[in-house]
Amino acid sequence: MKTGKFFLVFVLLCKMLSLHAQSPAGASENPLLGTWIRETDREREIKIITPTHFAFVIEDIKTDKFLYIGIGTYILAGGFYRENIEFSNIANASIANPVYEFTVDGDTFYQKGTLVLSGNKTQLNHVFKKAKTAVQNSNNSGIGTWRQLSSSVEKDNKNRTASMVADSSIYVITPTHWMWIGFGSAKKLNNVMAGTYTLEGNKSMLKVEHGISAQGQTFEYSQRVEGDNLYRTSLVKSPNSGPKQADEVFQRVYGK
Repeated sequence: MKTGKFFLVFVLLCKMLSLHAQSPAGASENPLLGTWIRETDREREIKIITPTHFAFVIEDIKTDKFLYIGIGTYILAGGFYRENIEFSNIANASIANPVYEFTVDGDTFYQKGTLVLSGNKTQLNHVFKKAKTAVQNSNNSGIGTWRQLSSSVEKDNKNRTASMVADSSIYVITPTHWMWIGFGSAKKLNNVMAGTYTLEGNKSMLKVEHGISAQGQTFEYSQRVEGDNLYRTSLVKSPNSGPKQADEVFQRVYGK
């Protein structure tokens, strides 16, 4: 009996890895793509899933205070969903790699399984609803997951001061929502912002609705995508010398 169970698990894992190697959840039939929201009496979770990555923010539903963040790649195989958590402010989450059962029924996403952290087991039975907005930016060429490569800000003499910021932030975009996760040294979490956006031509208006800072604010950018790079330009307000142009470069991140 034990041998039979081991063989079944082995076959399942091989199938999962095979599917991941062929197409990391990028198939058009992937039912998890998009933005999902889960609410209880105590917390709210916003979960964004792109063809290659997932990211979530959990906040206190009464105070809107930020609690937790997580981001990584994932694998779909049949009715199973495995999260490979690459970063989280939840202790030991990056070595958990939980496997969940999942089903999607219309606009409802059911996720069930066991999360093991530091030897402590937590049974999860989460129900998410698809986030709905008046605007669907399905043709946005920026949809996906991006890692920031560099940024530069205009100085008073029109020269530019540039900084290389590889791995310092991750930018995730779906047709309805965006999420930005900023890191400091040693992958220390600096900031998290997330919300909805509109896109007209190359002008993107990002509204901050969740995260650590800037909630309620709106940021305007012009963006363009060339190959695997996303270029973003904005005007930064300066109290002494007026607005200055800021440029950022991001590179598309593919699943492992």
